[in-house]
Amino acid sequence: MSLLVLFLSFVACTGAVDSDDSDQDSDSTDTPSITYHERALEVYDNIRTYYYVSEHNLFKENYPQMSGDREVSYLWPYFGLVAGVNSLLKVGYDYEGLHKVVDRLDKYYDESHDPVTYSAYPPSLGDSDHFYDDNAVTGLKLFNAYKITGDSQYLQKAEEIMPFLYTGETDQCGGGIAWKENYITNPDNPDALIGMSSSGYSALLALKLYQETGKQEYYDFGTRVYQWLKNNLKNTARNIYWNDVKFSDCSINKDLYTYNTGVMMRVEIALYEITDNESHLQEAKDLARGAFNVFTNSYQGDPFFPQRDPWFNVKLFQGYLDLYKYDESAEQYINVFIDNANHAWENARNQNGLFYADWTGQNQSGDEWLLNQASLVEIYARIALFKGEEVN
Repeated sequence: MSLLVLFLSFVACTGAVDSDDSDQDSDSTDTPSITYHERALEVYDNIRTYYYVSEHNLFKENYPQMSGDREVSYLWPYFGLVAGVNSLLKVGYDYEGLHKVVDRLDKYYDESHDPVTYSAYPPSLGDSDHFYDDNAVTGLKLFNAYKITGDSQYLQKAEEIMPFLYTGETDQCGGGIAWKENYITNPDNPDALIGMSSSGYSALLALKLYQETGKQEYYDFGTRVYQWLKNNLKNTARNIYWNDVKFSDCSINKDLYTYNTGVMMRVEIALYEITDNESHLQEAKDLARGAFNVFTNSYQGDPFFPQRDPWFNVKLFQGYLDLYKYDESAEQYINVFIDNANHAWENARNQNGLFYADWTGQNQSGDEWLLNQASLVEIYARIALFKGEEVN
């Protein structure tokens, strides 16, 4: 499919997609005046300036601090920052402060819990829940740190998360991983759900660990969860994934978020690498096209991914990067993301250089949240890696 035809397939779409009840490209812009890896480091330095909490060697949830904020951020924004820092390390920035950001994931580690796990908030600073998606993604950040640094402690820590993830598997609706722990212990909770994110990231972590260690239990768990997701949460007509299933009646929540399809692209690529089965590669290609057609819209005549939830979008971007290793046509999707990130640099920052959630710059909000800033560290560093930039 030519880039022109691909663009015409979505140009009539007018906004980001919130839910789905139906079954129904451009080259990257000019090279920036500074390299992408310099952009990534600049965004990280800005985060240090505005968010760092020296008392705890962690970061604020928001800047300026908002009513109801706790002393430091929750785990979700923090592992979002770790993802960016991992990418900075991989592109060639190698100084102690970056390694310390990764190591301070330990502040969220709850060794009093059986099995051990990561809490949504540092246990030493207050009580919080234990989320299965938080733990799966944390495991992936630790695994990535191992692959980047070669330090086996990170692999060990990633593996330590798996027993907790096993406790999240349920047969309530035939399988899948609950979103948070108290849904397993209180299945009658009307809000209890089996999450696409908790299941998808648990499957991905398990498969990555299997590739590294060869432990059969990881492969068995990962493929079992994968098959449940494909059977229950895939919209086969549009090649995207829905968001969750309720415990109470197994009904599907058809809300759409970019990261759900993004993680399943990565799961398919991992399975292709493990099995050499071409059907998994084809499935990843189908998801790539489906996500592009469903999620992009037109802004000033150019394709744009949803103008909200930048961290979710970056997770989809990561899926396209994984696919690109085996299918160079994925570059057409990657280039749209690069264009979007270039536009954000020029048009979607406040007076302090903090980015809005909407990278078009139309909606000037969301610039207070740490996770939204962290997503820019990650995408600029990943673009630098994609373009083969080197730190001098």
